[in-house]
Amino acid sequence: MATVETLEGDTFTLGTVHLKIGVSRDEEHVVVTVEHQGPQYDLAPRSHYYLLATVARIRLKESALPESERGWVDVPPGGHEVA
Repeated sequence: MATVETLEGDTFTLGTVHLKIGVSRDEEHVVVTVEHQGPQYDLAPRSHYYLLATVARIRLKESALPESERGWVDVPPGGHEVA
């Protein structure tokens, strides 16, 4: 399992971390907060968080599918977003 050490010495693992993704109504701003065993850490703004929000939306839509069918995204000609 992947781990990351923080400056404070806490060990973050995929099993102990929850991401909270907030998207503004106009979808211009995305805020990501990491929750680790109670404390919450707001991450610095980054443009790629919108991609993370898009992937998370697709993941939620696919939650009823079998595991083997999750994670595949068809991009139509022209490359427009599927979500």
